[in-house]
Amino acid sequence: MQSNYLSKGLSELLFSLKNKIKCISLGIDDIFNPETDDLIYKKYSVDNLLDKIFCKIELQKSLNLPIHTEIPIIVIPSIYMTDDEIILINSIIPYTMRMEIQIIIIGNKLSDFENNINKLSLGINCSIISVDFNIENLRKVFSGSDIFLDISPTGSNEYLLKIALKYGLIPIVLKEYDYLNIGDNRFRIFNFTTEDLINTIKYTINKYYYFSKWNEMVKNVMKLDYSWLNTTSSYMNLYKSIYDKVYN
Repeated sequence: MQSNYLSKGLSELLFSLKNKIKCISLGIDDIFNPETDDLIYKKYSVDNLLDKIFCKIELQKSLNLPIHTEIPIIVIPSIYMTDDEIILINSIIPYTMRMEIQIIIIGNKLSDFENNINKLSLGINCSIISVDFNIENLRKVFSGSDIFLDISPTGSNEYLLKIALKYGLIPIVLKEYDYLNIGDNRFRIFNFTTEDLINTIKYTINKYYYFSKWNEMVKNVMKLDYSWLNTTSSYMNLYKSIYDKVYN
């Protein structure tokens, strides 16, 4: 399913040429940097994560979420979600509404998920809200959030994931992004099932409360370099290798 989705029907051809194809990951723009971002509530860095807590409080205020700095905020990107992914997210409602978490949905594809949790009387521990997808919301939400939930098996959220990492969000991922060098600074869903998804979310939340170790992961992902300079270097190295093969 993954290769068909990404290749627009060319998966067999691309597979046959796999030894001749090289993937180069795109960089993210310089504006996505909490050290210099004038749009977020307060600038912060690897050496000053306390101001990220300030961003969290201001984000909670702006979205009318309960102000609680120790409750994890999970961001769910919905703009590229497929029908199967929406069905999977909706399947965890009975479990999610009992968790002491806050959820911010980016995009408008999960209205049923949001409405059902808000309507259910047992959902007193879980607060949820959706925001429009735009660059300003993206930067403000990421600056005050803790976890980025990516259930896409296709890698469709790769660009958003890079931005989230830059702002210090720890990802829960279904697809393994080896080439992004996240290493162990992420939590992995191994199967596209309700059970695996909810168990991974629970496990991640438990780890969140070990604040010292969690902050070490936050610092690690914030140090990752996804600048366009890296992308340019990758292209130059590719062109050089082609040149050497042809002319040497």
